[in-house]
Amino acid sequence: MADTPDFIKSLTDWIGTTAVLERTTAPFALFAHAAEESQPPAAKNYTDPYTVIRGFGGDPAGSDPTCDRSLQSYTVGNNVAACMAQAQKVHDALLMQRSPDDDGNTPARNVAITGWFILAIGNLRQPGLIGRDPKQRAEVVFNFEVVYRAA
Repeated sequence: MADTPDFIKSLTDWIGTTAVLERTTAPFALFAHAAEESQPPAAKNYTDPYTVIRGFGGDPAGSDPTCDRSLQSYTVGNNVAACMAQAQKVHDALLMQRSPDDDGNTPARNVAITGWFILAIGNLRQPGLIGRDPKQRAEVVFNFEVVYRAA
């Protein structure tokens, strides 16, 4: 089976570039797997809001060379509207426009990213507010599936 942690990192890098969210220099707006909130508030390395792309719903399915992975976009921050707007940017980065007449609401397919090839994105849900975290920040999530293989 393909190496999912590396895939999630590459996918997150691609989303960051497409959605124009900072992924390479602190403060970060986008993380793979988990956010790094261990910094003191004066030196925090994340923006408000920030998004994490992480595995969801168990291990990847499929067999070599193709994997099917359920993922979740998790956005957290102090302002609900800002969280929803950032989650929507991440969501929209997973869409593609097939032709000039297309409305651009089709999940991406056949996309090459660093080290991987996305065959299809499916079950792409809309972002929604699910509540507040222990720090009373808004939590906005959406789930999606990716079928991919090593490049």
